[in-house]
Amino acid sequence: CEYDGKIYFDGEGWFKKCNMYKCISGDVQVTEIEECCHFVGKEYEDGESWVDKCKIYQCSRGRVTHSLNPDCCRVNSHDYENGETWSDHCGNHSCNEGYVVSTEKCCVWEDETHKHGDEWIVNCKVYRCNDGKVSYKDDSHCCEFEGDLYPNGEVWTWKCKQHTCNIGQLESKLSPTCCEHEGEVYFDGDKWKDDCTDYRCENGKINHFINKRCCVDSNGLGFHPDETYNEGCYVYKCSYGEFEKSVNPNCCELHNGELVEDGYEWDQDECIHKKCRRGDIVVRENRLCCIEGFEAYPDGETWYDGCIEYKCKRGRTQEGVDPT
Repeated sequence: CEYDGKIYFDGEGWFKKCNMYKCISGDVQVTEIEECCHFVGKEYEDGESWVDKCKIYQCSRGRVTHSLNPDCCRVNSHDYENGETWSDHCGNHSCNEGYVVSTEKCCVWEDETHKHGDEWIVNCKVYRCNDGKVSYKDDSHCCEFEGDLYPNGEVWTWKCKQHTCNIGQLESKLSPTCCEHEGEVYFDGDKWKDDCTDYRCENGKINHFINKRCCVDSNGLGFHPDETYNEGCYVYKCSYGEFEKSVNPNCCELHNGELVEDGYEWDQDECIHKKCRRGDIVVRENRLCCIEGFEAYPDGETWYDGCIEYKCKRGRTQEGVDPT
């Protein structure tokens, strides 16, 4: 095969950017590498990173992730590049290696800009902008409960108690419609299961019944009809008091009949890596290996065919004469 001005032998393979090429009977076969990324009309290899203004992108196993460039500044949900200047009601600003430099006395807090003298409340703390600096103090009208702070006037429920924060004072009352079972508290109308027993809280009383069609596994756990659980590559479904056993469709069957779970990976040899993906076995070849016909040779391996000596070097087969 002739490709990009080079001649390749039949069966010879090579890589270029995000494609794997192979010469087969005079035709070039192209296979796309799954780990590569396609982004805005360009191809990027796995692990490759690039910068576009204030975002740093990286290709990770076929997915593009991005993060903020540390030299940029984010203000009011807008990203400014290093050295960029802008103006607003606070005056003139510039981005200097990730820090905002302002000529006026405004404050930038959590991507928001506040004028001198502004006050705002977040998570029971009163913040104030004073000459470009942010100070804060605790809000005396908040209430502390179970390690958390609640603002004045907020109402919440915890373990069937309704709590209200009233100007720093916690007011609580118990709901008479709740139920308690084995140390747990349930609201009116709540349903829950304990092995094969169904429970329901109705206006402060617990009603329950036992389902005779449930199944019990080897660990003594109860399962309701049509309820399933997985054990390795098998799925067990409760049906009229007995479990029906079936194979998980996401598992893969090996040549020896063994089942492996979804996501299981193994090396067939130095050149072939396999992975179970939702019931299918996906094969990935080591790009440093040499594929000759149905044989795969690892990088650095030497083999012979008569008086011809072959050697695999970083995915390419080198040919020479056996010196003997």
